[in-house]
Amino acid sequence: MDPRVLPLIRIDNYANAALDAFLANCELHDFQKVELRDQRDKTQYYREKVYWIRLNKAAEKLADFNNYMQYNRIFLTSDIAERFSSLQKVMKRAHARLSTKAIEEADADLLRRAHEPYQELVETSKPLMSEIEELVQKRLHFDKA
Repeated sequence: MDPRVLPLIRIDNYANAALDAFLANCELHDFQKVELRDQRDKTQYYREKVYWIRLNKAAEKLADFNNYMQYNRIFLTSDIAERFSSLQKVMKRAHARLSTKAIEEADADLLRRAHEPYQELVETSKPLMSEIEELVQKRLHFDKA
């Protein structure tokens, strides 16, 4: 089982062996794995903790992207840099919305309601990435290859 796709599966009724196997491969920190075993609603506990773990990982990736842009912007043409900047703003806004939603709506429906900002991120970033790809290929003269 892949723990990344299990937020919709209920782990409350897992037998001890199944729970052990699940916990051995999930993203929770060791102390959270211990805490999870003592929870009455294991599924809800897992969903809440994994949400924050994944949101923090997304923040790390966003920071990596920001640093990359900072260090490499000089090598980009202004039109490509502008598109990356737009993409950067979209990602920051989505992360901020996901963080705010998580704080405001810390309940059982958190993952379901967090889907809206995520979906907006996907829909907004796809055309930006296509524009960036097209501009980079144009700059590299792919049309003449």
